[in-house]
Amino acid sequence: MRPNFVDIESLKHATNKTRLETAFRIAQKELDIPRLLDPEDVDVPRPDEKSIMTYVAQFLHKSNEPKVQEGTFSAVQGVFDETLTWLRQKTQYMEHMKQTNSLPMDYGAYAAVQNEMDRKAEPYHRLKTLVESRTVSISEDSWAQLDSLWKKLDFQVGLFKIAV
Repeated sequence: MRPNFVDIESLKHATNKTRLETAFRIAQKELDIPRLLDPEDVDVPRPDEKSIMTYVAQFLHKSNEPKVQEGTFSAVQGVFDETLTWLRQKTQYMEHMKQTNSLPMDYGAYAAVQNEMDRKAEPYHRLKTLVESRTVSISEDSWAQLDSLWKKLDFQVGLFKIAV
């Protein structure tokens, strides 16, 4: 982590909720780690262990991401893997929000989700072009899985928009 992400001194006397909110916000904004938890989920006597582990695993995944040059086979594979992981996480998150009837009902929350999807659309479409032109050899099953998740998330975000 870069040293200027957090002003530790300013959080010294902050509440747990404020510290957690800061950590989740910075992880999402600076590290592109989807926010799966709220401070209220963690600042309890017995937080859900699976939820915490799922969230922490994102940091481990992020720290192990290969740093490769664009255009190489490993770069394409990296983009594919990153996109697939993001889609899995985001569709699971949206499904959880729907099942628990906890979708935020404000336009700002919807816009944040839509903006994140818009940012991820560029690598998705780039991969799609490479697959369709047969420039790369991503298996049909692998591409079908990624494409299916993209369409599912698009549908989920559409439902979120309707709810707003």
